Amino acid sequence: MGLAMHACNSLAMFAAMRGDVTKDPDIMFLKDNQFKYITIWNVIFQMLFLSMAVVCDVSLMMNGPGEHRALGLLRSYSRIFFGGVVWPCSTTIFVIFWPMYIYDRELLFPAYIDKVLSQLSNHAMHTSILPIAVWALIFQTDNKPRHQFWYKFHLVTVFVTYIGL
Repeated sequence: MGLAMHACNSLAMFAAMRGDVTKDPDIMFLKDNQFKYITIWNVIFQMLFLSMAVVCDVSLMMNGPGEHRALGLLRSYSRIFFGGVVWPCSTTIFVIFWPMYIYDRELLFPAYIDKVLSQLSNHAMHTSILPIAVWALIFQTDNKPRHQFWYKFHLVTVFVTYIGL
């Protein structure tokens, strides 16, 4: 469900940033720099994680409990990706965005953005990310990592890459 929501929201955002609205210099700036926003990165991270989860779950439903080695590796990697990237990004964005938005909306989400992004889109990117992440956290079968290296490696890699842009 989260994957479908993010996919539909991404398509709606893509469609909204086309046509006459792109003549506005603020909207063009937003469009040209959208991948500098950690929120967009997080939506992509959630879509990747949810896609991996769908592949693993569908394969489990079709083939039963005996899984191919590649599927086991994908399932293992999806847990690392969730713990090292999706969970930290989702919780950080949710916890930081909403207090700042309430304090001064213009700091994070200027009014001109309303021309292309609805409040529903805003909630899809900044509110629903936490329930999706909590749901995944609760229903993952193996939440206890054996070691922390790969989680920290992924988190640091994303952080350094983001800061480097």
